[in-house]
Amino acid sequence: MPNVFQPWQIFTNRALRVLKNKLVFLKGCDRSNEYLFAKPGMKSGNTVNVRYPSRYVGRTGEGYTPEPFVQSSYPVVIRPLQGIDIDMPSTDWTLNIDKVEEDVLNPAMAQLVNNVERDCMQIAYQGVANFVGTLNTAPTTSATPLAAGAYIRNEAASDDTTPRLLITPNTNAAIVPGLAGLYNPQQKISAQFEKGLMTK
Repeated sequence: MPNVFQPWQIFTNRALRVLKNKLVFLKGCDRSNEYLFAKPGMKSGNTVNVRYPSRYVGRTGEGYTPEPFVQSSYPVVIRPLQGIDIDMPSTDWTLNIDKVEEDVLNPAMAQLVNNVERDCMQIAYQGVANFVGTLNTAPTTSATPLAAGAYIRNEAASDDTTPRLLITPNTNAAIVPGLAGLYNPQQKISAQFEKGLMTK
């Protein structure tokens, strides 16, 4: 009987580890509803309805003013599946796992992350009602990010959550000099000038 190699689970685990470490936008996304999909005994398909929180107006004075209880929802739909199919000899997969991870999995997962996050950011962009700043103009001060944070708080975002800011390389280059005068730990400020990148 010939030898049979089954390294696919090993490569799957390594590919998922590489993919997770390359995520940028999706690290900050809410995943609290993912348990509704692929749940044993619950055939939800690719769409589930998630409830909006109830909103009320309230009253002033002692008069009784009842408000209707309206429970609305919105559909959460799994987007079309994405993947990368690679055609290479099985001997390469089975005999040198480290080389395959370096030459195949790393660039493949980087491209897959780019594709998925581009799709998700397009959804976020189209679904956002408020924006600050001037389109196609990189901010040069902290006023624009602070205004964005104010919008989030004004829309009743929880104070327990920490907003995340994703910026382009051009925005990073424009805003770092404008933050040079802020009072922050000297080590972090020096890192901005040495690396040319905003640090946490």
